[in-house]
Amino acid sequence: MNFLKFSVLIVLSFAFATAGEKKADLRNDSFLKEGSLSHAEKAIREDVWELQLESGAMFDIGGWNTNYQTFPQMLSLNWNMDEIGNKGLLRGNTVFQWTGFYLPIDRGAETRMFGALAGPMYQFVQPGKNWVPYIGARVGLGFVDSVPNATKQGQGQDFCFVFTVTGGCKYYLTERFFAGLELNYLHASNGGLSEPARKNYGWNHLGPQAVLGCNF
Repeated sequence: MNFLKFSVLIVLSFAFATAGEKKADLRNDSFLKEGSLSHAEKAIREDVWELQLESGAMFDIGGWNTNYQTFPQMLSLNWNMDEIGNKGLLRGNTVFQWTGFYLPIDRGAETRMFGALAGPMYQFVQPGKNWVPYIGARVGLGFVDSVPNATKQGQGQDFCFVFTVTGGCKYYLTERFFAGLELNYLHASNGGLSEPARKNYGWNHLGPQAVLGCNF
């Protein structure tokens, strides 16, 4: 868990640090001498907003004696905080996400969770390419139908803290629409708030998600 929490801090620090870098003027980009901007470069601009749907499956990766399978459904509002900037492999921009989620639990002590997350994402945008890899982290709150006296698994109470770490790649089909795939890690825990009355067994879930979105 210490490594995963550290990775969240690294993503947050990287995203906000790159947001402060001097941004390139695409009109002076050397690529323009050879061709036109890609769909991605035209779409990713400062103050452009996106609506994004994420849907997939997650599986328990340990930490306690648990055996979960969930199917997260996430709807995000993304804000492009700046223009494409930086050079080389770090060429890209910073996005801030607000996410609402619903998590049906197919296998586990509970049956569902819902909540909200927020956090930054950094997109790597290369000249002339419509493929856009990204990394991100979100933190927030969740509410689950906890089960009293669940045997060595599950949340100790309904309220819990949630954070996710995400890595993926999306493809801009047009200037407005994109689709992609990502790998998402999710941790949920009440941080010991339910103890000593009820033992808290945190979740550690990992799985793939499909992404669909559009900008406006």
